[in-house]
Amino acid sequence: MTVGKQPCERVVAEILPVIRAKVASIIIEEYGLSQTKTAELLGVTQAAISQYATGRRADERALEHLPKVDSEFEKMASRLVEGLDGKERKIIICRICGMCQEESEI
Repeated sequence: MTVGKQPCERVVAEILPVIRAKVASIIIEEYGLSQTKTAELLGVTQAAISQYATGRRADERALEHLPKVDSEFEKMASRLVEGLDGKERKIIICRICGMCQEESEI
């Protein structure tokens, strides 16, 4: 029996919030969209975006040792602004998750 969180549990609790926080930051800073519009694109609430912006909801240190994923955040932000569909969003998030698993002990 495995003790502790399973990889996907850790991803949901620790990694997914960082992905959202980083992508939200890019969308707001580089594309000039509001927190409300950014929330719509990411499928979260405006309050979540506010918490990401202040660091209350995501600990970005969880991915700071993985600089290779930074370009994936840029791609995801760009595609969301362009009109990314739900299926493609899942594919990008799974790709980032896979990269995290390859590079660390998730």
